[in-house]
Parts: sequence; C-alpha cells; structure tokens
Amino acid sequence: MQDKGQVRALRYDTIIAVSALLISAITSASVVYQSHVISQQFSATVWPYLSFETTRDASHLSVNLRNAGVGPALIRTADFTLDGKRIPSLSVVVDPIVRQAIRAHSGGVKRTLVSTIEPGDVIPANQHVALVQVEGAQATQALLAHAPRLNLSVCYCSLLGRCWVEQFKDSSAEPRDVRDCPKT
Repeated sequence: MQDKGQVRALRYDTIIAVSALLISAITSASVVYQSHVISQQFSATVWPYLSFETTRDASHLSVNLRNAGVGPALIRTADFTLDGKRIPSLSVVVDPIVRQAIRAHSGGVKRTLVSTIEPGDVIPANQHVALVQVEGAQATQALLAHAPRLNLSVCYCSLLGRCWVEQFKDSSAEPRDVRDCPKT
C-alpha cells in the first residue's frame, strides 16, 4: 500500500516531467519556425528575376534578357524555337534575314549584334545579355515580321537551387516557378 506522500510526490514529478516535455516541444517548434523564416529571408537575398526587354522603332530593334533580381541567374536551359521547332541559336534565323535585307536594299543595315545564352551561363544581378540588336529600317521590319514565329524559353535557378522558367512569347507574365529545369 502506498503512502499519500508518495502518491503526491509521484504526481508532482509527473507534472514537472510533462511540463518540461511541453516546454521542450514549444522550444523545438519555435526553432524550426525561426529556421524556416531565416531560410526564406536568405533565399530572398539571392533571388534572380529574368525578364525580356524589347525596344524598337522604325529603324532599331533591341531584345535583352535582364536580371532585375538581387542574385545571379544560373542558366540551366535555353531553348530557341522557330514555329515551335527547336533551333540551335537565334543567329540561324536572324543572320539570313539581315543578309537578305542588305542584298535587297543595298545595305541599309548599320549594325547587327546577335548573341546567345547557353546552359552554364550566369547573368549577374542588375545585368543583361543583349540577344539581338539591329539598326536599319529594312532589317528591323523584316525581323519584326518574323518575331511572332520565334520563342526563347529560359530555365534558370538561384544559388540555392530554386528554379523558374521565363518565355519570350509570354514576357508579360511572371516567371513560372518550377521544381527543376527540364533536360534538353
């Protein structure tokens, strides 16, 4: 038979033990939540944000891919398409159009620049890549006529591995968050 003093001591011990477990659980939950918040805040400090910028007038066309984010954009895939079919680069389409404009109009092209982006490239924060720059009315008009047939889809990631896809044809939309960049 147990003494009332032992029963009370056992109950106090149980209450103290349960209280300690409860406090430990609350502390653990707080640490996990704080870790999550810190991780999100750190993620925001390395977040890239790619967008296409197009400027044009009657004799000038410029298409840039700009990183307006605060962290570098690590390019994982860059797919150029013409009428939905994959092409190796923009120069496959732009160069013949510009050459034809030069032949048809005895020059008229003052300057042409076509560059590309490839997997493994990095676009630093607040920097851009000039994809196409053309000066000359005939070449500009010819390229603008072909523009609806062209697309560039870029999948890029942050330093922490979070990835997004941005498309030229859908440049008004926000980059789409993706789990991982597709393999090409």
